[in-house]
Amino acid sequence: MYNTKGNMHYKNGREAKVGDKVLVPNGNYTFVGVVAETVPGASSCNIHVVPLRNSQIANCGDCTHLADIEAVVKVNGIPDSTKTTNVGD
Repeated sequence: MYNTKGNMHYKNGREAKVGDKVLVPNGNYTFVGVVAETVPGASSCNIHVVPLRNSQIANCGDCTHLADIEAVVKVNGIPDSTKTTNVGD
């Protein structure tokens, strides 16, 4: 996602910058990485993200800045993954 000035933005409107730490959904898995390059003007695969293991190309609009995730966790806490909820209960 980008505007006429060529600035890249995440889905929530935050401007994307080289060096941002992001959470990237990528098919069957999600990874954390650092934005290494932005490609304004491209509608998809428009940021290069370097994960801990190897480089990935992602859609900026699909990524979430880690500071935004941290803010949600501060308000809501971390869900207890040991508790299960049955659908329909």
